[in-house]
Amino acid sequence: MENRLQGKKQHIRALLIDRVMLQHELRTLTVEGCEYKKVHQNLIRDLFRLSTSSYGQVRNKAQQAFFTALGTYNFCCRDIIPLVLEFLRPDGYSVTQQQFKGALYCLLGNHSGVCLANLHDWDCIVQTWPAIVSSGLSKAMSLEKPSIVRLFDDLAEKIHRQYETIGLDFTVPETCIEVAVLMQKSVGQNGECTSLSSEEIELGIQRQKERNAESSQNYENLINKLL
Repeated sequence: MENRLQGKKQHIRALLIDRVMLQHELRTLTVEGCEYKKVHQNLIRDLFRLSTSSYGQVRNKAQQAFFTALGTYNFCCRDIIPLVLEFLRPDGYSVTQQQFKGALYCLLGNHSGVCLANLHDWDCIVQTWPAIVSSGLSKAMSLEKPSIVRLFDDLAEKIHRQYETIGLDFTVPETCIEVAVLMQKSVGQNGECTSLSSEEIELGIQRQKERNAESSQNYENLINKLL
């Protein structure tokens, strides 16, 4: 699908248009996702509580609804991950095997849904991976139960095969910023929106640098914890 006539192995125009449209649709879905409110937070926490119930059928039904909710509300994973990892703590003496097993299922997810152990977010990965490794020391961990051993194998397999490397340094070139400013000015002439000031642009660049620094720090913390 490359245009070799141009000599630079550039993709043909039709393919570029399709890729741009797909990227735009993905961006739109991310921005316009369901708003995560307090009632949604309580809903997901209740579903997680049921997902770690002592009754197998209750856990199964609740986990299916839990996985659906994770894919519906943007950024809810950051809120629920600390609660899930509480059941995997090595010092969690009051955690039952059913709760431990339910938490592992919630981390694993289903075949087509969100996997909490595989999120494309350094803030989440730096919490989940060390917790999974250290959970082997939990009192609720039992190698005599094949279902728990199989869950750990499935988690390792999913992370190994489906995890995508996360970038540490995201930088927007100056040329892109200039083009974006020109586009916004052209739209602003129609009265649809106001142009960004130079201070606002500089603030965005500063936040980008801070985010890159946080990602690098999370990466180093992850490596140190795993070692």
